[in-house]
Amino acid sequence: MRVLLDTHVALWALVDAPRLSSSARILIEDSRNILCVSAATVWEISIKRTVSPEKMPISGVEAV
Repeated sequence: MRVLLDTHVALWALVDAPRLSSSARILIEDSRNILCVSAATVWEISIKRTVSPEKMPISGVEAV
């Protein structure tokens, strides 16, 4: 299954945040699923990182 992650969920998954719901965690951890984020998510993360880097849970996002 393809799973489209919104910005918050993608960030929470990257840092294993407790705010990530158990159902989202199950979908993300299932290796049969293909995880996707939109170009808008990458753009939004870059804007948030530029505006308030101290509030970002990660220093950068690496592409696979």
